[in-house]
Amino acid sequence: MKDWTPPPRYGVNDLVPVCIAYTETELKKEAKAVAGKWDPEEKVWFIQYGRIKGTSLEKHIVSDATPKRQKAQKHIIV
Repeated sequence: MKDWTPPPRYGVNDLVPVCIAYTETELKKEAKAVAGKWDPEEKVWFIQYGRIKGTSLEKHIVSDATPKRQKAQKHIIV
C-alpha cells in the first residue's frame, strides 16, 4: 500500500475540496461541524483549510475540484 502524500500547501482561509463517501456519516458530521458546504455539481464538500488542518478530513482533500467562486473569477474580464 502506498503511503499517503499530503496535498500542496493551502492558506488557512482557502476553500479546499474534500471527498467524503455517502456512507461515511461521521466524516459528513465533521464536515458540517466545521462549516463545510456540499457542492452537488462537483459532488464534494468545500471547507476552509484552516478548519480541517491536522484532522482526519485533511486526508480526504482532492485536487481536481474548484470552488464555484474561483471558477467565476476566472471568467471575469478586467
